[in-house]
Amino acid sequence: MRYYLYDARNPLYVPSEFPASYHAISDRTRKDEANGWAYVFQNRWELLAPQIMRLATLRTKAGALLSDDCAESLEALARKARQLHGFFQNRVEQIRKGPDIVATWADQDWVQYVKASVEAISGDHTDKYSLEFEAKFEALKKLIEPFI
Repeated sequence: MRYYLYDARNPLYVPSEFPASYHAISDRTRKDEANGWAYVFQNRWELLAPQIMRLATLRTKAGALLSDDCAESLEALARKARQLHGFFQNRVEQIRKGPDIVATWADQDWVQYVKASVEAISGDHTDKYSLEFEAKFEALKKLIEPFI
């Protein structure tokens, strides 16, 4: 799960991740850019989503076989990972609006949080979203370790 999450947030993008139509546009508008990034984010999300669903479906088994705390911790981790989809959508909206309009938004902390949540810096998971995810991941590991 952890690796899928960080792969989805990898800051390195290759041209082949964008749709072919994106490369055919010589003078891209903000809408074109937003559509291209939406395509990339959706494809990355589609690799992560099955992992999240797998975690979420294990909740009942974890509760029955391990403990209610394990089940709740598992759900908390899945919920935190699912937030990435919302961050992807928010980032596309930021790209669509453009930096000048985004700079006028009142909640710049949220703007920065979205940007940092979408792209984790390889090897440096110190952004707020990474820290929140890692805390939930470690909490689950501590609950499961006695059963391993």
